[in-house]
Amino acid sequence: MATRAETDSAVEGMQRGSEEVRTGTQKIITMGDSFRRIIEIVEEVSSQVNVISNAIAGMEDDGTAIVEHVDTIAASSQKAAEEAETVSAATEEQTASVQEIANASKSLAEMATELQNEVSRFKL
Repeated sequence: MATRAETDSAVEGMQRGSEEVRTGTQKIITMGDSFRRIIEIVEEVSSQVNVISNAIAGMEDDGTAIVEHVDTIAASSQKAAEEAETVSAATEEQTASVQEIANASKSLAEMATELQNEVSRFKL
C-alpha cells in the first residue's frame, strides 16, 4: 500500500507543479503587458520631448523654462528606462523559476510513470 501512497503523492506533486507553471506563465504574460505599457509611456515621453524641442527652436524668450521642462521629461524617461530594466530582471528571474518548476514537474511525471509501472507488476 505504501507504493500507492507514493504514487498518489507524486501525482499530487505533479499537479501542484503544473499549477505553479500555469501561475508562473500568467505572471510572465502580465510582465509582458507591463513591458508593452512601459514602451508606450516611453514613446509618449519621446513624442513630448520632440514637441518641446520643436517649440524651443521657435522660441527665444522662454528658453530657460522650456529647457527645464525638457530636463524634467528626460529625467522621467530615465526613470522609465530604469523601471523597464527592473521589470526585465524580474522577468528573467520568473522565467528561470518557471523553467525549474517545469523541469521538476517533468521529473515528477517520470517518477510517477515509473512508480505506476512498478505498481502494475504487483497483482493482488
